[in-house]
Amino acid sequence: MGDLDRDARAVSNGSELKSPAAQALRAAGYKPLPRWWVTQEQLDLIEYMIRDNAADVNRIRAEANAASPPRTLTREEEIELAWQRMKAGRGNT
Repeated sequence: MGDLDRDARAVSNGSELKSPAAQALRAAGYKPLPRWWVTQEQLDLIEYMIRDNAADVNRIRAEANAASPPRTLTREEEIELAWQRMKAGRGNT
């Protein structure tokens, strides 16, 4: 196991990205980028390097999400969704 993998686990916030899309991306060889502090120049370089991944990542996500049943919202997610709808003026519609 590489140092990068060990360091990524060390900074995990407990959300291991277990969605069907995340699992499909891992199976395709992609890895999530943990929260690290970088300079703007470093960020620009990272964005340049991953720019060409967007089409493949979006395709893999779409395929994985289409193949999986919708997830049931937690009570907290239901409350947050209702709050966001109320703030947007949509109420319970």
